[in-house]
Amino acid sequence: MIVDTNALFGLKTDHLQEHSDGFFINTEVDAPFKTLKAAAHEAGFDLKPASSYRSFERQLAIWNAKFCGVRPILNIDGKVVDIRPLDDWEICQAIMQYSALPGASRHHWGTDIDFYDAKMLPEGYELQLVESEYDHHGPCAALTHWLMTNAAQYGFFFPYRHYLGGIACEPWHISYYEVANRYLSQLKPQSVAVLLTDTDIEGKSAILAHIDEIFTRFVTNISDM
Repeated sequence: MIVDTNALFGLKTDHLQEHSDGFFINTEVDAPFKTLKAAAHEAGFDLKPASSYRSFERQLAIWNAKFCGVRPILNIDGKVVDIRPLDDWEICQAIMQYSALPGASRHHWGTDIDFYDAKMLPEGYELQLVESEYDHHGPCAALTHWLMTNAAQYGFFFPYRHYLGGIACEPWHISYYEVANRYLSQLKPQSVAVLLTDTDIEGKSAILAHIDEIFTRFVTNISDM
């Protein structure tokens, strides 16, 4: 099945289903996610999305704000990166440890969800999406362990379960394999390069010069199901 290019890039929304929680998900992932959510509930968890579909424009705004220093860039140790001595390519690499290149984000597809356990968050707690919330004794640790054990039987997996030299470990990020893999197989470096050539994105020259490496390290470099 051929995926619409605009859906690949996060430039359209008619492949999405709106949910009562106020998030959007791919229509093909709607039923599987509801089944997963129900199973998690039966196991004692309140599986909720912190983020799901993200448009190209939203991803672009995040990227440009980080590149310009308006939003902090964190390294894999959770520390803020000082971008002042870095060249453009070094800044791009720092950003991509946690924020995907616009046009190449899995969140564009509506197949991927950043989750949390709403039942375990203290009142007034602001979720940060950091490893300490999902590892060991963090509020989402038990749900994360349950999902890592059970998500595959519902078709979901953790694409960033391990740090593989590109995107940092993201234990809060699950993906519906069958549909996401179809989208990924049709996403090509040169197509993203063409899109970004006419986009007001910071670090454009560095991105275009390294687009093949970006795909190898930060797009296709994911954990197995």
